[in-house]
Amino acid sequence: MRYVSSMILLLVACSSGQRPADSANDEASGDEWKGAENIQQETVTEVPTCVDENNEPIQCEDNSECCEGFECGYDPEGSERIKTCLWTGKK
Repeated sequence: MRYVSSMILLLVACSSGQRPADSANDEASGDEWKGAENIQQETVTEVPTCVDENNEPIQCEDNSECCEGFECGYDPEGSERIKTCLWTGKK
C-alpha cells in the first residue's frame, strides 16, 4: 500500500508542473521557431530540362548533342549503360 501511495504522489507531483507562458518578447524577437508554420522556405531554383518530343531525357554520345548548360554523361539515377544529357548547373 505504501508503495502505491508513493507512486501516486510522485505521479501527481510530476504532472502538475507549470508550463511557461508565451510572452510578448518571443513574438517580437522573431527568432523563436514554433511549429511548422514558421519554417523558412528556401528559394528553389527550377532546373531546366533537356528532353525529346516524348518528354524523355535525350540520349547522347557527345556534349554537342545536348542543350545549352547540359553535358553528356551517365545518370547516377538512371541506366549505367546509356548516356543522357545532364544539367551542369551552368548556363
